[in-house]
Amino acid sequence: MENQILNIAYIEYLNTREELNYFKDLITKTNKNITHKINLYLISNLATNEDIEELKNNVNEIFTYNSFNASIFDNLACKIQLGIVPSILAETISQATIEFISRNIPVLCGDKGGDSELCTSNLFTFNTEDINDFESKISNFINQPELLNEYRQNKHELTDTFINDSLLLAAE
Repeated sequence: MENQILNIAYIEYLNTREELNYFKDLITKTNKNITHKINLYLISNLATNEDIEELKNNVNEIFTYNSFNASIFDNLACKIQLGIVPSILAETISQATIEFISRNIPVLCGDKGGDSELCTSNLFTFNTEDINDFESKISNFINQPELLNEYRQNKHELTDTFINDSLLLAAE
């Protein structure tokens, strides 16, 4: 599938420049033959016009949202094929991962933190110290989108219970 486009989303969840800059580096340092097959849904209140322009020059198309809004994200969810959670810190499980999984969106996450423990398939975890690993995973999903189904088939047995409990706690 030469012209396959992958719709990915990034939700800023730590509210730090460090996290946004790391994500931006992932995209801008990945081979352009790969990133030009990506439509990016960027949900960030820290992204400047310069950040957006730099990302725009490296992807097929970009859609920006200044902050996370559950009802807007619910409408976007049907378009998003893969959530990206870089996991640059050793946090437990991020709110971004919870939002993606609760809407049945597969998540590609960095190997630091608890996000990577929600799926037993190595297809959905990348080494945060190795841009080539990220690039390889994204390329695989572009060229073989059916691989995205493996996330649902390889979720950790407690993932749905954890996500439902997290959403209930957030609603209280």
